[in-house]
Amino acid sequence: MLFTSLEIQFDLERLRRHLNENSDEAVEQAINYCEDFLILAKEYKQLEKEKLALKNCLSLILMRGKSKMTNPIIQTDLAEILGQINQKLDKLSTDVTDLKIGQTKLEGKIEAVDEKLSGKIEAVDEKLSGKIEAVDEKLSGKINALDTKVEQLDKRIGNSELTNRGILIGLVVIILGGAAKLFGFIGS
Repeated sequence: MLFTSLEIQFDLERLRRHLNENSDEAVEQAINYCEDFLILAKEYKQLEKEKLALKNCLSLILMRGKSKMTNPIIQTDLAEILGQINQKLDKLSTDVTDLKIGQTKLEGKIEAVDEKLSGKIEAVDEKLSGKIEAVDEKLSGKINALDTKVEQLDKRIGNSELTNRGILIGLVVIILGGAAKLFGFIGS
């Protein structure tokens, strides 16, 4: 079945739109086209080998017995076989063309899905960047507040240590003075 260029473009566009709406189906169809293409390629290679073998056989037969060959049935049979092989090769060629068209459609679908995913990833990235910046600002504010509190506590502790040292020195002086008076170093 041969398509005109316009028919192919119309079918491609229709399939492209359908697969854009159904991205999961696009992947499944791509896999199916790939499998079909590989099978047809293998069959095509096999038929090419058979065609080559038959042509070699025919040329050998024709070379050996051009003068001896008087049997038209063998010539007719070989011609029919070659005709059938050519028909199969034509069919395979059409199938390969169809697969290439399908592959092109799938590449378009994959690109569309890729673009959609890229857009969604960028949107998520922007949202996360905004949230990360907001959290960073909150944490910076809290860290600054904690730094201020730590500085105030440091000043308080410094003042408490100074007061405690003064009281300790006073107690030591009183104890020494009381001991000196008790042992009579200082008169009354």
